[in-house]
Amino acid sequence: MSIKNPFQTDACADKLALARAMCVKKAPYFSSVVYGFVYRPLESVETMTCTPSMILGYNPDWVIGSGVDELAADIAHMVHHFKRQHHERSLEFADKEKFNFASCLSINPDLKQGGWQLSVGPKGAIMPKQLGLPEGKATEEYYQLLPDGNGAEGGVCRGQCGGLGGGKDSSELSGDEAGRSDAEMKGIEKVLGKDIADHVAKFGRGSVPNTLLEWTNVFEPEQKIRWQDELGHVLRDAHG
Repeated sequence: MSIKNPFQTDACADKLALARAMCVKKAPYFSSVVYGFVYRPLESVETMTCTPSMILGYNPDWVIGSGVDELAADIAHMVHHFKRQHHERSLEFADKEKFNFASCLSINPDLKQGGWQLSVGPKGAIMPKQLGLPEGKATEEYYQLLPDGNGAEGGVCRGQCGGLGGGKDSSELSGDEAGRSDAEMKGIEKVLGKDIADHVAKFGRGSVPNTLLEWTNVFEPEQKIRWQDELGHVLRDAHG
């Protein structure tokens, strides 16, 4: 998809560059994901979306009309989708839009608590309290609490974030569009986990949302094999 106005293209690129820098300045441990996303203009998307292969599509008009601090918060929102593996988790649920909406309910309170400048208004970030729901629930729990048909209603933090959360925009950037490979994404996720752990070690547990700490510790550390043992195994196989 091409953008007809070159000045708009430059303005979008500049604004997104500022938003990325602001996001990383506020949360330096997000750097690997923020700069790992493949950013792509997409007029068919209302706001911003991201696919399972880390293509981050954005509507140029929406970017131009948004504040840099709001865009930084939206990018951070996408990082949370990636870290919490919402796409993979959504595969077990029939209503993808409802799951995406539920995933936003699990993310937004953490962003608000962290001081991110979330969008407001009819298409602003949705909070559990607005629906009479408690905060601190997992996405799957919100999915069960929401009525059927409670899917995307508007903005990027309101259930219309697309691919990573299993939303309807995921198909717009699928197919032949090149994103990140599985190996690349695993590498990015590993760096993200290490950067979060290093940040906590330096600044304390309160320096990152508890949910991120929980997801950093979801997987057990990889079992380390001494190279001497591995070499001995190879030699024994070679010599019978």
